[in-house]
Amino acid sequence: MPLASTSRRQKALALLESNARYDPMHALVLCQMYNFRPGILKLYEQMKMFNEIIQYYMDVGDYAKVVQSCKEYAFATRHPRSILFHFSL
Repeated sequence: MPLASTSRRQKALALLESNARYDPMHALVLCQMYNFRPGILKLYEQMKMFNEIIQYYMDVGDYAKVVQSCKEYAFATRHPRSILFHFSL
């Protein structure tokens, strides 16, 4: 059953943002199965998969978000800022 209604999408995103106990990898697989992009991006962020976030924005051609994400997540990683920018090239 796809997450068709806005209400279901909001509830699913609220669950991911809550302190509920769930397996993030299982939740990511479910979000990917149903192509629930806000959930995928939220889980990537929670799991510190910043390269995946950048890759997503590159795949959809949103280059402004690529640069914004590089700037935003560069300080959240152990890697120097240049690595995320290098990845985006």
